[in-house]
Amino acid sequence: MNVIKILKPAIYCMNQLKFVFKFLIICFIFTLPLSILGWALVLEVNNSISTSKNELKGLNILKETYQILFTVAEFRDYSMLQRINLSEDFENEIDNKKKVITKFLSEYTTKIKKSSISSPAIEKQIYELIDLWLILSATGAGVQGAPEIQFTYYDKIVQKIELLAHLISYESKLAYDPELSNFFLIKLLLEDIQTLNRDFGKLRSYGSFALASPTIDSYTYTLLENIYEELLKTTSSVKINLLYTNRLNVDITLKEYIENIIIKSDNSLDFFYDKVIEGEVSNKKLTWQAFFQYTSKHINLIEEFSFAILPTIEHKLRTKIKTQQTKLLIFISLSTFLYLFVTYLIIGMYYSLKSATDDFLDKAGEIAKGNLDVQIKKHSRDELSYIIKAFNNMAQQLKGKQEKLIHRTLELNREKQFIVSVMDTQNNMVITQDNLEIKTANKAFFDFFKVSNVAEFNTKVTDNIATLFKNQELEGYNAELNEKTWVNYINERKDTLHKKTIEIDGQQYVFSIFIDKFTFQDEKLFTIVFSDITELEQIRNTIELINKNIKDSIRYASLIQNSIIPSPSDYQHFVKDSFVFWQPKDIVGGDIYIFDTIRSNDECLFMVIDCTGHGVPGAFVTMLVKAIERQIIANISMNNQQVKVSEIFSAFNKELKKILKQGDNNSTVLSNVGFDGGIVYYNKNKKIIKYSGSNTSLFYIKDNKLNIIKGDKESIGYKSSDVNFKFQEYSIDTRGGMTLYITSDGYLDQNGGEKLFPFGKTRFKNIIKENHDKPLQQQKDVFVSEFNAYKGDEEQTDDITLLAIKFTD
Repeated sequence: MNVIKILKPAIYCMNQLKFVFKFLIICFIFTLPLSILGWALVLEVNNSISTSKNELKGLNILKETYQILFTVAEFRDYSMLQRINLSEDFENEIDNKKKVITKFLSEYTTKIKKSSISSPAIEKQIYELIDLWLILSATGAGVQGAPEIQFTYYDKIVQKIELLAHLISYESKLAYDPELSNFFLIKLLLEDIQTLNRDFGKLRSYGSFALASPTIDSYTYTLLENIYEELLKTTSSVKINLLYTNRLNVDITLKEYIENIIIKSDNSLDFFYDKVIEGEVSNKKLTWQAFFQYTSKHINLIEEFSFAILPTIEHKLRTKIKTQQTKLLIFISLSTFLYLFVTYLIIGMYYSLKSATDDFLDKAGEIAKGNLDVQIKKHSRDELSYIIKAFNNMAQQLKGKQEKLIHRTLELNREKQFIVSVMDTQNNMVITQDNLEIKTANKAFFDFFKVSNVAEFNTKVTDNIATLFKNQELEGYNAELNEKTWVNYINERKDTLHKKTIEIDGQQYVFSIFIDKFTFQDEKLFTIVFSDITELEQIRNTIELINKNIKDSIRYASLIQNSIIPSPSDYQHFVKDSFVFWQPKDIVGGDIYIFDTIRSNDECLFMVIDCTGHGVPGAFVTMLVKAIERQIIANISMNNQQVKVSEIFSAFNKELKKILKQGDNNSTVLSNVGFDGGIVYYNKNKKIIKYSGSNTSLFYIKDNKLNIIKGDKESIGYKSSDVNFKFQEYSIDTRGGMTLYITSDGYLDQNGGEKLFPFGKTRFKNIIKENHDKPLQQQKDVFVSEFNAYKGDEEQTDDITLLAIKFTD
């Protein structure tokens, strides 16, 4: 009935119209959203095609950008030799390279300004690029200073071009290409190839510089060794990206380039080490021209690889545009055909229905006159044919209607008896009643109340069962017949669990009540089911009590853990300004920070420890760590040896593995716990701190500059932890004042923001840079507010410990 009420306005409107207008309205209603949807799809495909074309334009500009990039990079490496190679031919060659680059930049600037992908950011970058080139190209004889100063001086222009390449890829949407192989090829072009070009350009220029010099001093020799170590690390990272890209759907030519680049990178590093570093020791030096030429071949291979990537991306983009255009044409053609075909069918349906209704009206008039032998000829095989068939049978069925009604009444009585027998088999109490009076009840109901029928229940117990409920009525509930009875109240709230207590012979029973409404012989009745949940309620109460006891125990454990956390007054002798942001994920946590004096009032230790897990397990580990720390402090205090924080970490590692039996990858031990963290030793008299870190960095401000000491990538105490690992130790002079910051990963790894990314070190460093000149308590407010704002409604992912200490003269 509710559905009919909702449809009444629509039915009324349709009843006012002829069929022809009804069909026109229906056509319009169905056609309009489909047309809008089709138009939206066409616009989406057109936008996709336009984006791909814009990417092609960006790709063409990117080709010339990389041509300039490699030309300027070669000039950068060549220019480092100006101060040690003053020959006229060399100077002429430098001048020629400057003219070529100047011409390239002029043509390149004109082309970009005319391009549709030009933007204020790109134009600004080009102007800065031109201005910087004019300054660099005006330098006549190189730059004074060490090789790295000269390289950095000329590398400024290369960095500008690299940034310009990034801006072009962003403005043209190349960097956001949804096709996986295109995305990684662009990423390879913008990041890894630029890294290889710079790193091996540095190798070419530094090596040539060293070979061109009469002798290599110890500073330069050390610099060459550092460059070699640096290139080993960066090329390893780039190799991983190259090998991953090689597994994507790229053509065989790019795969061959990738394999050659990996091989050539290793060869160039070996050649550099043998001919430049080892060659200096063994006096087997070669000419700088030969070395420059050898390394240029590898850089040329990188350049060829860059220009091989660009056509591959271009081919895929053009293929994508062609495919999208084809799909668009097919979609428009099919949509037009379907629209015309559907219109054709609707017109046919209208005339079919009109013919049938005209015949129906004629025959209905005959029945009204008393002619029950009339028949309508079938016009179609649709639902209308059933109406016609029913109409034809109606006249024949009228005479037997009375006999069928009697037969149906007998059937209903049999069904009623069947329902009563089914109800009597139920363990739950089941009754039917109207708004107030009980009509029927099953055997379980009579047995519970110890009566034999409804009349006896009304007389001996109550005529309104709601009066038996023990003061558990919901707010607004009224047991008496008012605007709404109790059955209506519960029936309208089916999503709520309704529990009522009934007391019989001094014993209380809890029932859940379910009510459903039905109509029988034009009378509105309710089926009410009482399910005995007394035992379930007792179990629930027991569980709630157990949970309360567990929570009380954890809260008490929190008091114990808080008792081992130092307060600022404990270390105010050493530092006057500090703050700690300590916030466990649960009531107790796996993070802890520790302070202890050593031997005298001039030495102390600060520790930030991030133990395995959080909650109760993490808290247990913190207590174990604190116990070990007390033992280590006692051992240090018993001797006058110099304190080494790296050895403290080693002692922690050995003792924790020993206590938990986690040494030698013991498979019988199920536990595998440990911690990461940082240790700071401070000597107030000598004005010095020492730091060691286990997967934990030290951030500190000195002379208004942010510095970072990265901890070793080794954890403490785990089965996989190396018991013989030697941690790095760093010393910092605190004279002149400094502020340090140590945080566990709970702050940095917190997910949040629009994309639910981790907070990250970049945001953390920016907070320090922007607020380091404020008092630390104000800084703490900023750290806490920034953290909460970034986290938003997200759950805290881990325990948090952030310690900040300011050292003064």
